[in-house]
Amino acid sequence: MGKIPKLPINLIKEMKRVVKEPKKQRALTKFLNQSNIKLEIGRQIAEAIVDRTLEGVDKNGKDFKAYKKSYIKSDDFKIYGKKSSDVNLKLTGAMLSAIEVVKLTPTGVVIWINDSKERKKASGHIYGDNPNKMPIRDFWDLPNDYELEAIFDDVVSNSISEIEAISEVIETSLNIGVGNQDPLLFGAL
Repeated sequence: MGKIPKLPINLIKEMKRVVKEPKKQRALTKFLNQSNIKLEIGRQIAEAIVDRTLEGVDKNGKDFKAYKKSYIKSDDFKIYGKKSSDVNLKLTGAMLSAIEVVKLTPTGVVIWINDSKERKKASGHIYGDNPNKMPIRDFWDLPNDYELEAIFDDVVSNSISEIEAISEVIETSLNIGVGNQDPLLFGAL
């Protein structure tokens, strides 16, 4: 078997690389210590890798090499209704569907392909270590800096919105607490 495609990501390091404002960096750093935030950022990074791949673009922003004529003429190609112009590494969808966050680390996440058969297929695309001699179509890396910064912003904004909503519920609950009851609603004491 070829190399195992793993993508360990130090979220704090990547955040500091793509986010230039020091005030924003400090705010984001506080959130990046939370497991649920790391997991959601990792999930969105995995999703961005899949989206880019489905667009037929490699990790460097270049179009994938065309499919070989022999592959285009294959039964699998015809059965799954592929088009020769649609080079997106998706025949059945199993390989791309197997990309997921598999581990949280103190500073980030690890993304990999969570199926041994699909890992082998991905390794062939990424490193060229496959018996079919398919060309390298390396999709295995972080999204571009703009997309990565947008992921950080999105996850933190959603988390802040959730915190604000929870705070509002708590505040409302405290206002209904003992001593604040409306005697018309709760009856005379």
